[in-house]
Parts: sequence; C-alpha cells; structure tokens
Amino acid sequence: MRTYRVIGFISILAGAGCASSQGEQVHDARMEQINENANASEKVTDSTQTAREDSIEQQHDVAHAQIDSANPPAEGASQDLVKVSEERATYQSQAKARLDKVRIRLDAARQKLSVLGPRAPTALRGELETTSRQYQTLERDVTSVNQIPATSWEASTDKIDEGLKSLDERVTKLSDSIEGV
Repeated sequence: MRTYRVIGFISILAGAGCASSQGEQVHDARMEQINENANASEKVTDSTQTAREDSIEQQHDVAHAQIDSANPPAEGASQDLVKVSEERATYQSQAKARLDKVRIRLDAARQKLSVLGPRAPTALRGELETTSRQYQTLERDVTSVNQIPATSWEASTDKIDEGLKSLDERVTKLSDSIEGV
C-alpha cells in the first residue's frame, strides 16, 4: 500500500514537472512568435521607407525639371528651395522609418509583458510607460520637422537623432529585461 502512495506521489510530481515544462514551452513559443511578427513588420517598414524615398526623389526631380524648363529669373534660388525641400522630406522619411521600427519593438515589448501577465515586474511596466511617453514626444518632433526654421535645422535634427538613438537603446534594454524574466 505504501508503495502505491509513493508511486502516486511521484506521478503527481512528474505530472507537475511536465505541466511546468509545457507552460515554459508555450511561453517561449509566444515570445518567439512576437519576435517573428516584429521582424516581419520591420521588413515592411523598410519596404515602405524605400518606396517613400523613391516617391520623394521623383517628385523633386519633376520640380527641378519644371524650374529648368521655365528658366525663371531666380532659377538658382528656386532650385535651392527644391533641394532644401527634398532634404527635409528625405530626413523626415528616414526619421519616421527609424521611429516606426522602434514602435514595432515597443509594441513587441508590450505584448511580451502581457504574456508574462502577473509575473511581470512592476518596474518593467513603469519603464514601458516611460518609454512610450518618450516615443510620443519624438513622434511629435518628427511630424513637425517641416516647421523647423532653417537657422535651427541642424541643431533640431541632431536633437531628434540623439532622441531616436536614446529611445532605441532604451527599448533594447527593456526588451532584454523582459526576456530575462
């Protein structure tokens, strides 16, 4: 009789171990799926970025050609304005693509935290919210690039670039911390 109890107890422990192992497998599979979805979304962002830049280049090539064919008195100044417009549009497009990639990774981090459920540390949830606010601030800055005066263009774009770099690093740290839980 005692042997049956011991065997029953061992069976229960083995079953619990398998359930734990299956739970880990499901957890790992969900995390991997989130990573795969994020990678696929980043590839779409790259394609969109390339198409946007091609469109910008075509639009400005047409503008340059129109100025050349019209041969206005201030042709040089008009060409310069078109060139500045193209540089701004290209910068904004590139910054938007970088921001979109960070957003994709930020969304993946949010999904990973939800997979953790109640096991997710409060500090990571707070870091996610802080990072989301930093993202929103940069998104406003990138959206308003066309309103930056020429006199502060370089300083403003340097600030945006530094913000994007900082945000990217922050999201990477956050993702690494989540995966370490």
